[in-house]
Amino acid sequence: MASGIRDFLKELKRRKVYHVAVVYAAIAFLIWQVADIAFPALGLPDSAMTFVLVLTALGFPIALVLAWAYEVTPEGQTRASSDDRPEAATPVAPAESRTRRAVQRSVAILPFDNMSPEPESEYFSDGITEEITNSLARIKDLRVAARTSAFTFRGSRADVREIGEKLDVAYLVEGSVRRAGDRLRITAQLIDTSNGYHLWSERFERDLGDVFAIQDEISEHVTRQILAELPAEVEPPVLPRTDHLDAYDAYLKGRHHRHLFNPDSLIEAIAWYTGSLEADPHYAPAYAGLAEAYTIQSLGFAMRPSRETMPKAREVAEKALELDPNLPDAHLARALVAMFYEWDYSSAKRGLDRAIDLSPSLANAHMWSEFYWTYVEHDYEEALAAIRRAIELNPLEPVFSERLGWVYQIFGHYDEAERLYRELLRNGPETPMSHAGLADTLGRSGRLPEAVAHIERALELGGRFIAFLGVAGAYYGANGDYNKARAILAELQDSARPGPAPDTQLALVYAGLGDMDEAFANLQRAVENRDCNLLYAIAIPRNFGLLEDPRFAGILRSIGLSHLTALL
Repeated sequence: MASGIRDFLKELKRRKVYHVAVVYAAIAFLIWQVADIAFPALGLPDSAMTFVLVLTALGFPIALVLAWAYEVTPEGQTRASSDDRPEAATPVAPAESRTRRAVQRSVAILPFDNMSPEPESEYFSDGITEEITNSLARIKDLRVAARTSAFTFRGSRADVREIGEKLDVAYLVEGSVRRAGDRLRITAQLIDTSNGYHLWSERFERDLGDVFAIQDEISEHVTRQILAELPAEVEPPVLPRTDHLDAYDAYLKGRHHRHLFNPDSLIEAIAWYTGSLEADPHYAPAYAGLAEAYTIQSLGFAMRPSRETMPKAREVAEKALELDPNLPDAHLARALVAMFYEWDYSSAKRGLDRAIDLSPSLANAHMWSEFYWTYVEHDYEEALAAIRRAIELNPLEPVFSERLGWVYQIFGHYDEAERLYRELLRNGPETPMSHAGLADTLGRSGRLPEAVAHIERALELGGRFIAFLGVAGAYYGANGDYNKARAILAELQDSARPGPAPDTQLALVYAGLGDMDEAFANLQRAVENRDCNLLYAIAIPRNFGLLEDPRFAGILRSIGLSHLTALL
């Protein structure tokens, strides 16, 4: 109680309410003195003096309310919003809430508002938000919601309790960033989602060169507020930094374009990461970002041949680790090269484990671990645990829930898979991956006409993505729609089609048509080209006939998965 009164009085002082009260009283007294002399000389009645006294008395509380609601800043008079003041006009958390913090160790960093004069500076405020998220994600006793889920609340007017419930976190960090020339102002505050109480807040006004120190301070304040028992000598991890602000600026622009997540923006991201390294050839995070972008070009969008992108990804990931062996994103990128391109699964497992050990809240690392347990070890329980952990960290990312559906159906749990995909399509955005997943689930169950309908919808939504084309052609063939299947073959074989050779996809279509010789000829070419999609071969539905063919064991042996022959 006493602590709450002290903080309330402190807030009055910060908002200059005391100052306004004193100034108002002085001005009112001066008005009374002038009126006392001037009114009689002007022949005004006594009621005029009474009117002035009443008017100034009534104006006093109004002035105090306005002083509370508005602040005078270098930019002029501004409303004292929760994003731009050290502490909001809410009560300080009671003692029982502070005790609860030691138990509920979870937080989400909402996108900091861009208060800079240039709207295009949003990449900078987003970058600051992500850097703080990444710093907190490295703390082993703290669960940090992934950026993707937290950023769905950009500009939202949702109550903090609602946000906390949707993200399943006990605390939120929100704030704002204003960059003007070489000056930087960042405000941040920590909020208890169970009651809306503000536990900590602070404003930092410094030179732009102090941006890393500010990020570290915010991370430390948040950590110590949530993990009350953290020993004083233990400090939260410090992120890599550079003395070249232009390198850092280019890196943040690279992150911004990477998160737009489309083929063109990925090319932009690579250009910005490259520019960052030109400014500072020793900046490890830019190498890690570049490695991730190269892997996405083959694994995510099938934009470039694996033999072109994956060696580049390996080179820059290893350079990042040479500069900073404790960079989780670099370990993750290197693990993906090992798993999907080199077929070195023990190295992949070590890299995934190391990334998670360094950053337990790195949701993508848990998702890729599911791929390992699904496609390499074919272990249902481990795969399920990995993808559920990823969803816990990134609950609003549709891809993660869609991956849960893939785990269900690959291991034969078709009812669970179908129920999940239909729920995703009913309640969330209609995504091509959900339709593709449902198509595969129905196809594995022998419901080929329904499977065809959903894979066609996936093609409509996904811009005839190469992976969907292969599945569509296979289901057309298996369903007896031979002309449509051959049309897909022609589309895949079109020399004008951008991207790598579609060997794995061609194999699927030929299998659907029942031409096993051509199917295995294309699978063998995929092996020779080290096609990243080959690892998905164990997920090929049985009704295409590939898995039953004796030659399939040879394909598995070629990519280091001969141990799965008896499991599939």
